[in-house]
Amino acid sequence: MLARDIIQFLTMLVMVRLLSPLTYGQAALAQTILGFVAIASLKTLAQYPLQAREPEEFDWDAHFTAGAALNFVAFALTNLVGMVILFFGDGNAATVGGVLILLSFIFILEIACTYHMSWLQAYHRWRRLRILLFVGAFMSGMAGVVLALMGWGVFALASMGHFFALPLVVDFFMLGERRPNFALSRLRDYAHGVSFGINRAVSGLVTNGRALAEHAALSGAFGFAALGTFSRAIGLASISSGRIGPVVAQTLYPVLTRAEASSERFQRFSALLLQGVVWVSLPAAAFLAYEARAVVQLLYGARWESVIPFLPMASALLAIRGVSATLNQIMLANLQTRDCLSIDVATASLAIAAIPIALPFGVAAYLATLTGCEALALCASIYLAQRGQATAVSALIAIAAPCLAATSIACLLLAVLPSQSSAQASAWYFAALGLVGHGVMFAATYLFVLRLCAPSATAAMLDALPLDAGARNVVARLFPRRSVG
Repeated sequence: MLARDIIQFLTMLVMVRLLSPLTYGQAALAQTILGFVAIASLKTLAQYPLQAREPEEFDWDAHFTAGAALNFVAFALTNLVGMVILFFGDGNAATVGGVLILLSFIFILEIACTYHMSWLQAYHRWRRLRILLFVGAFMSGMAGVVLALMGWGVFALASMGHFFALPLVVDFFMLGERRPNFALSRLRDYAHGVSFGINRAVSGLVTNGRALAEHAALSGAFGFAALGTFSRAIGLASISSGRIGPVVAQTLYPVLTRAEASSERFQRFSALLLQGVVWVSLPAAAFLAYEARAVVQLLYGARWESVIPFLPMASALLAIRGVSATLNQIMLANLQTRDCLSIDVATASLAIAAIPIALPFGVAAYLATLTGCEALALCASIYLAQRGQATAVSALIAIAAPCLAATSIACLLLAVLPSQSSAQASAWYFAALGLVGHGVMFAATYLFVLRLCAPSATAAMLDALPLDAGARNVVARLFPRRSVG
């Protein structure tokens, strides 16, 4: 998953130099509409097979039938919405309608793609899944760049998801170990799946409805270019401070659900998962906020300097949202579906209320308000997770305290380091060297302080990393265990 993100990140560095903020704004609105419609699709049910502790006992035929039926409905609905926007919209809005029609075909591909991915996760076929995701990411990135060079504009962005799904679709039809049967009669045995789907659909409705309202308000008040700037600030934060939480939660969810809910083993797994997310997300957000100007100038170029003032708050927002999303997935694996839904509804309600209250004061004020809403949601999630015995507050304090201390000291180091001059920033290689140097010193200081403040927790985290023998020996020398007297 991280390799896939690196490919997508490198692709983005090329795409932002080929496409304008207006183009990204149109794509962001179309993707948000698609995400809203996708509430009634197989993606909503994707995690249901993983709730079964034993995949052999799961009814895969009923799951496939339900997903296929939903996706055909979602495909037709998306085309209907796209055609309405295309024929009745003007200028840029009409383009969004055309993009939406192209995006609708992803629902047909996802019948096989999403089902096959859930099956591979449930049976822990990690090597096969890893290859398919990597190939899909490579094909997606290459196709996006080539189509952008050919002048496809926003349609180049919209087509990338189709190419990403193709390897999974081909593997499903040609090499799949078990071909499911489409039989509407099996839906009578899918009562629990329907209940789970309704819960996740309501959650998706409020979450994606919030995003749709947000993007519609931003494009309406400030134009598609401003929405593109906002989406790039959120996007850059998403692939750094905000990415580790969703990646870890998505990849380790099939492992987490093998432990019995509310058990001591489950709590140990969840604490280790949260530790990894918090210990990476918080320092990443702090570094990105402090080095916002250097990062944007190096990665995006002069055309996107309007992103700079929004990046510090966006990085904080996505870091908190990533931790909150991880805790939400832990609660879902702990069978606290009603608590997860309550948090999603409350978070979306606060965010929607923030649009008329904060957006008139500007995008920066809106981002600050969203960050406060996410912090409140995280506090509520911690309370419900403690009540459901998914984790313990004491464990979370033990995770957060050394991380905050180490991050603060590392930020103080950045404050005393010389900043890059404008002359250096004009040459990309000087900017890159300066940024890498700051990053290395920041990371070294952070890890050193973390090792001093929490030696046992650091050792546990290092033990959990998937390292080979050589790398583990290097880590053991850099972070020797303290003897216990």
